[in-house]
Amino acid sequence: MENSYIIILTLVLLGFLLLKEIQRKNKANLILRVAASCLAVIALIFIAIPITYQKKAEPKDENTIVLITEGFQKDSLDKFKNIPVFTTNPAVAKGNKSVELIPDLAGFLAMNQQLSKFHILGYGLADQELESIQDKNLVFHLSPLPSGLQSVHWNKTIKSGERLVLSGNYRNSSDKPVKLILNGLGTNLDSVNIPAGKSENFQLQTIPKHLDKAVYALIGITEKDSILNENVPVFVQVQAPLKVLILSSSPDFENKFLKNWLFENQYSIAVRSAISKSKFSTEFLNSTRINLDRITPSVLENFDVLISDPNELSALSRAENQAIQNQLSNGMGLIMIADSIPEAEGFFNRIFETKALVRADEKTISLSWDDYNTKKMSLGLSGSFRILPKDGNQALVMDDKANIIVSSKLSGRGRILLSSITDTYTWILGNDLKSYSSYWSELIGNVARKKELSSVWALKDPLPALNQETSIIIETGSDSIPVARSEAELLKFEQNPVLGFQWTAPYWPQKTGWQLLETGNSPDSVQSWFYVFNKNDWASVHAVEKIKNNRKFSEESFTESNEQNISVRYYREEVPPVYFFILFLLSCTYLWLEAKKF
Repeated sequence: MENSYIIILTLVLLGFLLLKEIQRKNKANLILRVAASCLAVIALIFIAIPITYQKKAEPKDENTIVLITEGFQKDSLDKFKNIPVFTTNPAVAKGNKSVELIPDLAGFLAMNQQLSKFHILGYGLADQELESIQDKNLVFHLSPLPSGLQSVHWNKTIKSGERLVLSGNYRNSSDKPVKLILNGLGTNLDSVNIPAGKSENFQLQTIPKHLDKAVYALIGITEKDSILNENVPVFVQVQAPLKVLILSSSPDFENKFLKNWLFENQYSIAVRSAISKSKFSTEFLNSTRINLDRITPSVLENFDVLISDPNELSALSRAENQAIQNQLSNGMGLIMIADSIPEAEGFFNRIFETKALVRADEKTISLSWDDYNTKKMSLGLSGSFRILPKDGNQALVMDDKANIIVSSKLSGRGRILLSSITDTYTWILGNDLKSYSSYWSELIGNVARKKELSSVWALKDPLPALNQETSIIIETGSDSIPVARSEAELLKFEQNPVLGFQWTAPYWPQKTGWQLLETGNSPDSVQSWFYVFNKNDWASVHAVEKIKNNRKFSEESFTESNEQNISVRYYREEVPPVYFFILFLLSCTYLWLEAKKF
């Protein structure tokens, strides 16, 4: 109502001014004087009655903050000028004085419950920090992936004679190639080159010759500069050598080279080769001599793996074949090496379906297994058939045309394996012991008799760091709570409500280096070892993992919030009256000067 009176009075004033201008004898600049009069009156109206307009609420008005983390780019803050900026990382806060440090994110949220939206810049938050804001709306502003290692994995605990295999992905964003080297005990054991500007998977491997604990190194060099040096801890456990029985239909080069390799790698070996009907030659290496004239259950109980060929297996008696089947059911492994499609006789030939393969006089065969790629010379019969895919079968080795060359299948508690490669010794003749060792380690490891363990353990974080929370997970068939100690500290386990055999205990490493883990009660406790890294070790791997975890978490959080809580809000913004006061002064000044002039 009050505004109506103001408008009426100003309109009356405007009418009076316009009337005076029209009645004025001097008609010069009439239009400009009328316009100035109108502007002066309009300015008075808006001074008395403030004008407002609708404006979308800024993020600051939506209970929003910015959390910056390691790896953020300073220019990314330009679009968040009206939003308070925080960090949970002391190093980031130290380098950015305008950023406020949050020592305890959970405590900060408890005191600021109105906060609903978080912009996360950089590599992201740790898993524990993400859990504390899981009910918030998160927007993750992805930092570029860092150059260097993107992922890494290796078998940290192995048995004596087994391969140490370190694999991963390396992103080389430089204009120079990078050479990755696996170094152990002062010796370069394996290496691979990553081309400039490429991101490639890699694999390095060796067979450790030592026992107990050792720390290898993954080294990266470009030309003469060292750009990477990370610790690769490995614990080599003593194990009773695997016992291998070789039954051959005739003496040949393949079994001769295989026997020598098994001997050099501490396997216990017994070899029986047929000379003529019912006549055999035998040889024993790292093994006590036993009677191999007949293959009986008592003979097979002494072995973890049986290596033979279809011809020799077909020549065995029904009782001997039955003894092999029984031992397969009890966990023994069988490796069959065939130079042609096995005939449909014997229990072992019904396991696999095969088809002839014509190689058109190929001089080499490209093979791959377990991320390992290699080539070997072809001597005609080798790889003369392929194994057809079948439910329950596991393809182990394939050629470059995706033909299955080696396949295995469960048989009771054991495994049966069929291979069409009969001349692996050509790797040794070609001075490629690495491929030969990798191939036979893969085959024997797949079928060897497995020992049953009462419990197994693992770390939640494969690269545990100093003063960073991780978890020790134990899986056991026992109904009782597991007993375990790390560095004499008794761990407190909680049972998984879904997987009753799984138990988890939180653990905060207090020192770097090797840590002792004892499971079970004395004197039957089992000792194991794991390694704790410095916080800055494997930095690029941790950064990539954080980026992936935060992006996934942010997408899930945003989708949920978008459906439930997110709405666009507006408010009324007032135009400052000073602008209209200036307009009023300018209009009046013009009217005064014009009157003086004319």
